[in-house]
Amino acid sequence: MNSTEDCLKAIQNAELTWTRAKHGHAMYESVYKGEPVKMRLNDFPDEVLLTLFVRGEEIDLEEFPRTWHFAAEK
Repeated sequence: MNSTEDCLKAIQNAELTWTRAKHGHAMYESVYKGEPVKMRLNDFPDEVLLTLFVRGEEIDLEEFPRTWHFAAEK
């Protein structure tokens, strides 16, 4: 992948399935092109909707991308 910024843009447009992470409150994880990606659902509307964690960077998102979905919980 190119820069982290390019990676973040690509991830926002990718079809990702998010599963609940084993550790962390409101944390979810996925994989994009072999790279682990984490997401935290925040206390919306008091905070930004979600925070995406990629390559040690944090990016806040105001909207949940249409191409993302949550895996069914067992």
